[in-house]
Amino acid sequence: MLRAAAAAVRNNGDDTAGELLAAAAAAATRVSGARPVRTPAPATVGTFCATTVVMKQVESCVISGDTGRALVLAEEVRPNDRPTSNNRNRHLLDLAYAQADNRRFAEATETLLRIRRDAPAWLSHQRYAQDIVTTLVSARRRAMTVELSTLADAVGLQL
Repeated sequence: MLRAAAAAVRNNGDDTAGELLAAAAAAATRVSGARPVRTPAPATVGTFCATTVVMKQVESCVISGDTGRALVLAEEVRPNDRPTSNNRNRHLLDLAYAQADNRRFAEATETLLRIRRDAPAWLSHQRYAQDIVTTLVSARRRAMTVELSTLADAVGLQL
């Protein structure tokens, strides 16, 4: 359901994606008393639980351009939840994008710094991160901060 929803939203099927994500949320609620289900697939799939579904809902909102709703949904992701590192990092990129899109530049910078702290090698290979940092650099009204300069360097952005 999560993969089908991701494909649907990328194919302008926002309604279909929403239905699939709602079904995934219901399934996650149904299995919530059990341990998170580890799928026997690559790390890009990982753990199925309510947190993973919310992260995918945030991603869907970002892709469809509803970054305000993405920020509201992101508040449901609890800090103690343990999704796979790939899901967590991708979610944080979506969160940073939504923050930047809503002119919450300091928050977006902090979110990106968190990824850099937790997964610097992963971050350096993410074109999405470079795009977000480019947005932050372009939006600044003052001199470049050390944090933003550090992020630009981390994603290979030439200033």
